[in-house]
Amino acid sequence: MNKKTCLSILCALALTAGAVSLTACTQTGDVSIVATDATEEATAADTTAAQTVIITEPETTEAPELHAEDYVETAISYEIPYSGQFYLTGEDYGSETNTARLPQLTIDSPDAKAINATIHDNWDNIFAEYPNTEHITGRADYVAYLNGTVLSLALEFRSVDTPNSFFQVYNIDVVTGNIVSKDSLIAMTDTTKEDALDVIREVENDRCNESLEKVTNDQAKAQLEEARERTLSDENLSKAEFFLDDSGKLYVTYRYYWIAGAENYGELVETDGTFQG
Repeated sequence: MNKKTCLSILCALALTAGAVSLTACTQTGDVSIVATDATEEATAADTTAAQTVIITEPETTEAPELHAEDYVETAISYEIPYSGQFYLTGEDYGSETNTARLPQLTIDSPDAKAINATIHDNWDNIFAEYPNTEHITGRADYVAYLNGTVLSLALEFRSVDTPNSFFQVYNIDVVTGNIVSKDSLIAMTDTTKEDALDVIREVENDRCNESLEKVTNDQAKAQLEEARERTLSDENLSKAEFFLDDSGKLYVTYRYYWIAGAENYGELVETDGTFQG
């Protein structure tokens, strides 16, 4: 074999090897591209899955609605003939039969039990007379209102022989079971204690001035002035009691002194205060 022939064989072998190598590289390149595409698709899917956040609205449990009647009940009740006005409800009765009721709190706390004991100590003797009295014209009843967690319980006894009402007022937190003081109650409204007492002063000054315009007797005038002074004294105003009605309005009960009939009378007046929470 001459040199020329050998060179031809070597060249052919070299070309064949190159073709195989080129083919191998081409196939490897295709596999690599396919693998890369698959990896990118998987990565994109993972990224989409990671970016997809399912937001579930939290379940909300509404607080149970509170009602005054859940915390107070009628302990004693009688049907009685009654005529006259009842200030707490604003009702004016003829001679029909109406219900007299004595309440008690159902809250389990020392303060609630103390309130119940006070109510019964003051009112049991009145109710004890009802079954044996056919023609009683007085009336005892109560109202209960709930604002936030504050229960206001107001009692009124309407006198038999005079148009006179006697009030008892209690305010208690139905959650804590603690008594709510008058100062704390007023602080829950948009008025102040002094502004609330000014309402009493305005009402009583008007009452007295109106009567002074009608009397000419100097002694009667002096008695009216004395009655006004006693009514608006710090001692008497300090005994005023406050409660909230079903619309959150702040009311005040107090005694005012007068020169005719009973020495003093119960009064119920709406103030400018409203419950704010």
